[in-house]
Amino acid sequence: MVSPRVYQSARDISMSKTFFYFAYGSNLCRPRLEARIGPAPVVGAAALDRHRLAFHKNGQDGSAKCDAFHTDDENDSLWGAVYQVTLEQRKTLDVVEGVGNGYEVKTVDVVLQKRSIEIILYIAQEHHIDSELVPYDWYHAFVLHGAHSHKLPMNYVNAIRRVSVQPDGDRRRAAENQQILQIEPA
Repeated sequence: MVSPRVYQSARDISMSKTFFYFAYGSNLCRPRLEARIGPAPVVGAAALDRHRLAFHKNGQDGSAKCDAFHTDDENDSLWGAVYQVTLEQRKTLDVVEGVGNGYEVKTVDVVLQKRSIEIILYIAQEHHIDSELVPYDWYHAFVLHGAHSHKLPMNYVNAIRRVSVQPDGDRRRAAENQQILQIEPA
């Protein structure tokens, strides 16, 4: 695991502002994230308490995307990977995630490697939630791949595995996304 960079001065911080980004959906898959924003060091896996993974965010393609759904239930935990991203990468993520048009940015603390750190994550805006939606198989594969690669708890991985999926009717989009993981098209 990569340790966060330690800056020597305020000038270093302003010149190289970085953020800890908590990925829990398709960006949990490092190849997917890096295809979008370039290299991003992994800091480690973490859990966000009182949240759960929900495939109910209405994506621009009409399928379900992930949401860090706040439950306030102390038994719920949302697992994800913490990446270190630059300001420019964060700006790209804001566009890709549709900040203001589907997702909003939330800043919270998580415990990682026995210390509390501030992270940013994207949560679904309430008017973009539709519990009837189902994710595309390639999107689900990103989430599942990421959960495996970050060695998230097996019961959590198995819960993701049980999510219903659907094939994407847009073969070009499906092939482009499957190529990122080198998945054979259906």
